[in-house]
Amino acid sequence: ESLLAVVHADGNNMGSKISQMLKGVTDYDTCVTRMRYFTRNTAQAFTEEGLQAMRDCRERLRDIYCNVYRDSAFLFRTVIADGDDLTFICNARFAMEYVRAYLESVQNYHARNGSEWEYSSCAGICIFHSHYPFARAYSMAEQACDNAKRKVHDRAASESDQPSQNGGFPEE
Repeated sequence: ESLLAVVHADGNNMGSKISQMLKGVTDYDTCVTRMRYFTRNTAQAFTEEGLQAMRDCRERLRDIYCNVYRDSAFLFRTVIADGDDLTFICNARFAMEYVRAYLESVQNYHARNGSEWEYSSCAGICIFHSHYPFARAYSMAEQACDNAKRKVHDRAASESDQPSQNGGFPEE
């Protein structure tokens, strides 16, 4: 089990969501209030609930493979969890399961929480031997994520990316 995976995930079209939310607003207090609201929702969708989905996935994997692998095989280590960015390291064997759990959690956040915003994320995975330089593996995962995001951005350019209600912020 010397193969590891580094995964880099990043939210899609977050800048356009912010632009839509602040469109035409110039009042400092209103902008700050809306940005704080957006930041809280983003942190909950991507970091809190995304990581919880991965912990739940780890428990499912343990239940399924408890007689096959040692408990340490199911661990993942979070390197970065901030806003819509997530980077983690795990056993390469389970990388796709963790990524699937994370991406589904982010995508379904809107339905679970009645959020004004629909979120999505892309992820890049680099599988490497434990002795391989981490910085290179991380760079490759980041490049893979960027390639996936390019496809999403191309598709989003032809579709509208608008909040579902109230312009994406609470009534003031």
